[in-house]
Amino acid sequence: MENKETFNSIANEYEKYRPTYPNEMYNDIFDYSNLDREDKILEIGCGTGQATGGMVERDYKQITCIEYGDRLAQFTAEKFKSYETIKVINSSFEEWNGEGSPFKLAISGTAFHFIEPKFGYRKVWELLESSGSTAFFGLYMCPCLMSSITKYDLTIKNLHHI
Repeated sequence: MENKETFNSIANEYEKYRPTYPNEMYNDIFDYSNLDREDKILEIGCGTGQATGGMVERDYKQITCIEYGDRLAQFTAEKFKSYETIKVINSSFEEWNGEGSPFKLAISGTAFHFIEPKFGYRKVWELLESSGSTAFFGLYMCPCLMSSITKYDLTIKNLHHI
C-alpha cells in the first residue's frame, strides 16, 4: 500500500493544484444511488474536501468525512465550517467507530486504495443501509500529454447484491 500521509504535509498545495472531479460523475452517482438531499453520506478519505465540495454544490450536505491526515482534516473542517451537517473526523477508517451509521451512500475519491480491501469493503457494507450504495472513484493524470487530461473511473455497486 502507498503512504497514507503523502498529501498531509502539503494540504494547501494539494488543494490548489489537484484537478476536480467531473460533473458527469456526480450525476452518475446520484442517478444510480437514488439519493435524497437529506440522506446521510459517508466520505472515506476526504483529503481537502474536493468530493465533499462536489456534493455540497448539488445540495447534499449530510456528510460525515473521515480523514487520516490531521492537516487535511483540519483544512476540510475549516473549508466547510459554515455547514453544521458536515462532520470531519480525523481518524483512520480502520479505527473509526462508525458513528452516524447507517449511511445511504459511501464515497471515496482517490483514497480507498489506502485501505486493506478485506477489511475496508466489509466495514463499508456494515455501515450502509440495506439499500445503500458505494461510489469509489479516482482521478488519473496522463503524463504523456502537455495538458492534464482527467477521466473518472467510477465504480458504483450496491454491495448488498454482491
